[in-house]
Amino acid sequence: MLAAMSPAGQKQRLSPETSPQTITPGKALAAFKAAAPFLGFPSRIVHGIDWLFRFTQSQDWTGDYDPIVWPSAALQQHDLDLGRTQVKTLNRRMAELGLIEMRDSPNGRRYGHRDKETGAIVEAYGFCLAPLRRRYAEFLEVAAAGKAARAQLKALRRRVSIARRDFRQVLGACGEMKLHSDEWQHFEETHRACLTACAGIEIPESLLPRVLKLEENLQCARDRLQAGRAALARAAHPVNPMETGPEGPEYRPHQYTYKSDLDRENDTVAAAGREDSASSALALPTATPAPMTTPRVPTALMMGARDKTAVHDGAGSGPTAMDQPEPTLRIHPDELLSLAPRLRTYVLSNDPGWPEIVDAAGHMRRDLGIDHHLWGKACLTMGRHGAAVALAIVSTKPRGYFRSSAAGYFFGMVAKAKAGKLNLPSSIWGLRKTRQ
Repeated sequence: MLAAMSPAGQKQRLSPETSPQTITPGKALAAFKAAAPFLGFPSRIVHGIDWLFRFTQSQDWTGDYDPIVWPSAALQQHDLDLGRTQVKTLNRRMAELGLIEMRDSPNGRRYGHRDKETGAIVEAYGFCLAPLRRRYAEFLEVAAAGKAARAQLKALRRRVSIARRDFRQVLGACGEMKLHSDEWQHFEETHRACLTACAGIEIPESLLPRVLKLEENLQCARDRLQAGRAALARAAHPVNPMETGPEGPEYRPHQYTYKSDLDRENDTVAAAGREDSASSALALPTATPAPMTTPRVPTALMMGARDKTAVHDGAGSGPTAMDQPEPTLRIHPDELLSLAPRLRTYVLSNDPGWPEIVDAAGHMRRDLGIDHHLWGKACLTMGRHGAAVALAIVSTKPRGYFRSSAAGYFFGMVAKAKAGKLNLPSSIWGLRKTRQ
């Protein structure tokens, strides 16, 4: 049976914690709907509460009285498309969940009267919505915590997707180098088991340890890949003990073989040559001087250079521009490897030059998630050496540095280079300053 409640009883039941607050019906309903998914309320409960709010007014939520609505059972059955027994079950369940209170007249009917001038409730028997006002702060807190948990769950699922993609790239590099063993089979089985364990987990606290195990297995596979790549490099290019000091190659001084200026040898005359010229001038005053030769001027490799032949001085064909380092970069391969140590693990030579640097960058771009199309576009826009230097700069950034991914960051560098706004020398100077 439904208990009767008079207006005087309504005033006594008003919570003192919520009476000073002004909570509108819209705010109360929005807070309830925001918290309902995280409290586990089924959709029929949400629809039932939403339907009851159709009959309340803003003045019912002010003053000292509780908001009460009194729709008939027939109207509730018609609007919600439910049977009589289903409506009774719904009302009883909403009361059990602490969302409404039943206020009925002594004869079991629902009705109410409002003041004709103010619209305030004078007398009412039906569904009391005061519990929703009392639980308003609770609903806000539950909704905020639920949204935070949902964001954390989304971030963890993204980490799972990144780990799945990176592991495919590691396996692809492993297949190219033909590194197949029982250890790699163990990596694959562990990876599949971790992905299966992560599937269907909706609680961040339960998903986090599974994601950490997945990333740990990925890092072990990366370390094994780098070790295998280094072993292949040592096998392909054995170290000559007569050319390496006992401290190792990393302690050898850098030897810069490039020229920092134009060919000064052609503009320089030895002392002995001047003496011979002087004596010849005294002996043969009428002799004509030898014609002057034009010094060779190398062609600068600018951004966006294609496979062009550098200018040379006569016989033979000179090296192509794509095989020469860009003068505007002013960096040696050894220094680039010291500034970007991750690139060094992909180099298969003990004395690398720019061709080896470009090849190593072509291998490293797979691990960074950069596809072949973007890499080719970078080489056409910046030149192969400029693209290799740009990729080396990307490899020095930590994972959390990128807004989206390393590939997205590299795409932005290519776009800037195409627009003429990329300043690689400034980035190189920044790396040098960081290493100091």
